[in-house]
Amino acid sequence: MPPIDDAGHDGTLTRSEERLVVGTIRRPYARLRMRKVVVTREVTMTVKVRREEFRLERLPPVDADGTVAAIDPEVGAEELLHEFVLHEEVPVVHMDVRPVEVIRVERQVHQRRVPVSGEVRREQVDVVPLTADQVAPAIMGPG
Repeated sequence: MPPIDDAGHDGTLTRSEERLVVGTIRRPYARLRMRKVVVTREVTMTVKVRREEFRLERLPPVDADGTVAAIDPEVGAEELLHEFVLHEEVPVVHMDVRPVEVIRVERQVHQRRVPVSGEVRREQVDVVPLTADQVAPAIMGPG
């Protein structure tokens, strides 16, 4: 047993113990990447188209008042040409790009309670009364 030195002591002793200090750190746990790709699909639509066609109609030569029209005395004198243009509609396709939706990644924070445990140490002070046999050798010092 070490010698007892009570010089400079006022009869007090400081006892210490460890405390579990708990906090959090922020660290990445997952990554995500938004990727936009173009996919193609076949779209079929029906559109109405019109087309002009010709038809010959032969009528008797009658004026607006119902009388027989005047006869042209110079039949065959010169060649007469009348030209008509017929029209048709054909489907035309062009692409129109319009925004349809906005996609946003939103971060949500969820909280939960996580139990944390650890071993902590503490000092313990015991006061043990000494017997007379124990006190005498300690006072005398090593002999």
